[in-house]
Amino acid sequence: MSHVPISAFVQESQTVLPARNLKRGFDRLFLVLSVMWLVYWAGVYPSNVVDGKSKTEAQIWTQEEHNCAYPPEHQEACLAKVEVDHQHRMEGWSGKSIYREVWATILIYGAAVPVLMYGGLRAFGGVCLWIWHGYKEA
Repeated sequence: MSHVPISAFVQESQTVLPARNLKRGFDRLFLVLSVMWLVYWAGVYPSNVVDGKSKTEAQIWTQEEHNCAYPPEHQEACLAKVEVDHQHRMEGWSGKSIYREVWATILIYGAAVPVLMYGGLRAFGGVCLWIWHGYKEA
């Protein structure tokens, strides 16, 4: 029975496996974070756009109602016109119209930024490992 020193196995596992596991772990973590990032840009961001529009619409509606206060004899017709104008502006707030308005922003920030960051971080990690291996060999 031949005896193989334990250092042969330990040395191999320290040089080969951690680098591979580090890359795999980075890829998995980046995938999870990218999915969360895309969910934000595809779901939460459009709702924030709607909230901003609703605040603006509320200000417009309040101002138009205030303008209808005088003269009193035309107030009913003016308020009816304000209501019709409000309903007309609200028609453009369907889910499709909101996504048509912000699709480019979602595509750029939701998808392109993670792809560019992944490439940049992998390149940075490769350079760091290249430098580290240079120091280890010296």
